[in-house]
Amino acid sequence: MTLSKKILLTLLPLVLNVPSHAADYIKSVHYEQTAPYPVIKVEGANGIYTSAVSNKITFQGEGKGTCKVIAYAASLDIWVRDANPSHQIKFFGNLPKKKKTSLLVPFDWTPDESTRNRAVQACNDTLKKIAPPGALRQQALNNGFETTFTHRTIRLRYHCYHFTRLHGSVESTDKPAQFKALCSKQVTPITTSQALNISSISLKPVISEYTGFCPKDFKFKGQIKSNGAGGKVRYRFKNHYGITSAWKNFTLLKGSTDRLINYSIKLQNLSVYDKPSLPNEFQGQGQQQVIEPLAVKENPFVIMEVENIKFNKKYSAKASFKYNCTALNPKIAGLKDSFKTPATQNKKADLVVLKSSFRLAGKKIKGFSLTIGSGQATKKVAGLCEFPMQYSIKNIGQKTAQPAFTTETRANGKSLHIANMPLLNIGHKNVITGTIKLKPGMQTVLIKTDHANKVDEQKEGNNYVQFSVMVKGSCDAASKPPRHGSTGVPAKPSRLK
Repeated sequence: MTLSKKILLTLLPLVLNVPSHAADYIKSVHYEQTAPYPVIKVEGANGIYTSAVSNKITFQGEGKGTCKVIAYAASLDIWVRDANPSHQIKFFGNLPKKKKTSLLVPFDWTPDESTRNRAVQACNDTLKKIAPPGALRQQALNNGFETTFTHRTIRLRYHCYHFTRLHGSVESTDKPAQFKALCSKQVTPITTSQALNISSISLKPVISEYTGFCPKDFKFKGQIKSNGAGGKVRYRFKNHYGITSAWKNFTLLKGSTDRLINYSIKLQNLSVYDKPSLPNEFQGQGQQQVIEPLAVKENPFVIMEVENIKFNKKYSAKASFKYNCTALNPKIAGLKDSFKTPATQNKKADLVVLKSSFRLAGKKIKGFSLTIGSGQATKKVAGLCEFPMQYSIKNIGQKTAQPAFTTETRANGKSLHIANMPLLNIGHKNVITGTIKLKPGMQTVLIKTDHANKVDEQKEGNNYVQFSVMVKGSCDAASKPPRHGSTGVPAKPSRLK
């Protein structure tokens, strides 16, 4: 054999193709992408994402393979399928027979147009899942967000060498390529054409827990934030008894607004009653008072509901609190029917409403609630039931109550009846009668004597009582009221005792 033929045979293994039995030399091959996933930045405007930046990204992964022969070298080819160019990462070293080799294989790649378009789609799809157009959607746009998606696949080819001889090459199965889309912030300028957006609401107690004398004003701070066009909004409150107040309407101005609501409840000695009412009388802009029972209640809370009237969209915020009324505040009178006149040198009148004396169509109040059927109404007009009413007021002070004063009856914040009194002597009662018109369903009735504050009194905090009235049945004129004299209390003029 000539020398030239010997050299050719020696070099021949270096240029041989992969043998047909290559799999016999490689036991296994596997590729797994690892975090962090490559990031593609996506941009847009006016509530939609439109383009992705064509930046170079880095994949992190782990390639594994096992040669069946004693291999002195191995190499990995790794590439993103359906995209060019391919990427090759090589490993050289002594690989013992049948020992699995694990390689960390980071590589760089510039996303092609198809991958960039998929990143844009991922941002828009995620935005739709967050919320429909409104406060949450706008908040996501303002802050930006991230989302993950899959596109393309990654494949690894593993080679086993013995010295300079290639014993075999095997490819792994395709693995979905994982990406992260960074959906950029979008600061949308506010225009008059935009709808009103309520971005957030909150309600928090000034102090989270109270222990001490009652009655006690317990205060909350409410907040409503909005942006966009101005519009009409209303809010109301619910408590842990399920009692709901009437809606209170107001208008939010155009642009970014921050509406504060000062709200308070009164912790009061009503422990013998089941469900204290949630009165609807506002004592100033954004202020309301509620009566709560004496002693500790399990998990008490108040909920503020806010509604965007135009779009009929509601939001809510819940505030939990704790309290323990250890005793009645000696400086503030309670709301019971029995009263003690304190000794004082400065004698004054003191007017109270005797709750237990209240009658509606002859029916007595029980605790702080009264249920009555619409059939007890003496008249039905415009969806309202008219009932005869009776109750008493008393002067428990040490001086005649004068000058002339009035006592008002309200339901759901609306004045229904006013009784005039020229005076009321010490220790005397006055029985007041009249009629009030109520709508079907639950409502809060509040009776307050000297509601215009004409009489100088020892105590001003005990002039009223409040309770809930449930009217069952229809108040339409078509449903007939009872015959005259069958039920109810005949209306009589006020009389002095």
